[in-house]
Amino acid sequence: MSGSSPTVAAALIGVGGGFVGLTVSGAFTFITLRANRNAAHDQRAWDKRTPLYEQVLTAAQVVRSYRRHEAFDNAVHVLRDCENQVFAYASDKVARGHGRLLQHAEMNVAWQVLSNDAEVLRALIRDELQPSQRTAKRVMRNAKIRRQRTNQRAKDEAREARRLAKEAEQRAASVAAGDALGEGSVAANGGAEVEGGAVS
Repeated sequence: MSGSSPTVAAALIGVGGGFVGLTVSGAFTFITLRANRNAAHDQRAWDKRTPLYEQVLTAAQVVRSYRRHEAFDNAVHVLRDCENQVFAYASDKVARGHGRLLQHAEMNVAWQVLSNDAEVLRALIRDELQPSQRTAKRVMRNAKIRRQRTNQRAKDEAREARRLAKEAEQRAASVAAGDALGEGSVAANGGAEVEGGAVS
């Protein structure tokens, strides 16, 4: 390049700079197009999610409010009908919450469990629609605490029932032993009287 003219050197620098500029511009264009495509995809997904979430929220509230009622059965039917849409459009957390609520509603589990499941599902949907609120963790923690308390209460009731049954068995055994002692003492007394009668 020492023998080339300054015009040729300037032209080479210009071409090199243009190539670098074109490469950077192409990269930014590619990134922008990909971001726009992802944003459009997300918007289409949200356009499907929002009415789906409204429908699931309404059904979850009915399941939570009514137990073994025609409205309850209709809400379970709606949850079942939404299953494929939830699989396709909902987030993984919401899909798991929906599946758990639907499974428990169909199994006729205790109302408290259904109420907890519905409340957790509502909180998960709210967290997804309003990420700044983040109530799902608190609601799930409270639901877990309620489940633990319910389980502990059931264990305590079972323990108390076993204790009462054991006491009843002991009382029955002592009454049976008392009856056996009473019969034996009457026989012993009666035998003495008979002997005493024969002697006198």
